[in-house]
Amino acid sequence: MMVIRRFIAFALAGGCMLAAVGCQHLAEGAETTGERDSLAVTEIGTQKETVETEKVTDTEPMQTDAQETEPETKALEKQTFVLRVSVQPPEEELALPVKSFDSLEAACKEADKGQYYARGYAVYSEDGQFLYGHYNQFVTELLSHAKHVADFIKANQYTYGDAATNPGLTYRRYKKTGRLTEKVVSCDRFVAWVLYEMGYTDQPSQTGLVVWSNGSVNDLGAYLEKKGFAKITDASDVQAGDIVFVNPATTASGTVYPSHVFLCAGETRSPSNYFRYDAGCENRIRCEAVPGKGGDYSSYSTSGQPFVEPINNFMFAYRYVEGQTERPGVD
Repeated sequence: MMVIRRFIAFALAGGCMLAAVGCQHLAEGAETTGERDSLAVTEIGTQKETVETEKVTDTEPMQTDAQETEPETKALEKQTFVLRVSVQPPEEELALPVKSFDSLEAACKEADKGQYYARGYAVYSEDGQFLYGHYNQFVTELLSHAKHVADFIKANQYTYGDAATNPGLTYRRYKKTGRLTEKVVSCDRFVAWVLYEMGYTDQPSQTGLVVWSNGSVNDLGAYLEKKGFAKITDASDVQAGDIVFVNPATTASGTVYPSHVFLCAGETRSPSNYFRYDAGCENRIRCEAVPGKGGDYSSYSTSGQPFVEPINNFMFAYRYVEGQTERPGVD
């Protein structure tokens, strides 16, 4: 009887061992199949619980933030920043110098010098992106065009007078044909020409815009108001980019009107003087000192405009206002 009991115990123990081995193999099999089918579990029933995703065995080491930004930082350190006029003239002989910097801070510091900002210089990336200007981008481009037009009329020996055709239109034709059919400009046509280069091309083709024409289609002030330029009535508020009307005159009927206009290019180190682009006489146009052709501007014979002068006999000015003034080609 004792032998029979020991045999039964031994048999039961052996069965448990076999069952344990079998369970181990089943568990290993379930682990491998579970890795393949774990995502499928979420599709069964309405209870979609989070399941273990497939294991990845050959992963690359994770990069730290410092490792990820290091190449970008190095690229930034090697970048070149360019100080140049916003719009280089198409005429090679009138091109202005370009300066390059390894540091954005150094480039911006140089752009804040009057000899540059009054001529429409700004800092650009190597791919031409506007990065910094002493003034906003509109004013910077406006002064850049003013410098070009001033240099062009000086180089081509324009005379002072009332042009029969809008000088801005005449210049556009010149760029296509290489022929200048009329070399006449005045203070108001000069300002209108700069605006023409900025995209304001819906000006009268004949004569162009004039300093005052009692609100007619040729009236420069009326044109600016129509475009949404803000009227400035305080002389102390004048700033770069403003179109300044001065020198009051009176008609026979007693109407007071401005007889001169110029483009302000900003303050100088002297609080009473401003940079200005002005084609109010032949000596201004040519930077000369010829008797009977206006004042002596021969000191600008090499550098050309802008001039440095106070604003006298101020009447009013017009200013571009972002979001208010119409900008051709910009929604």
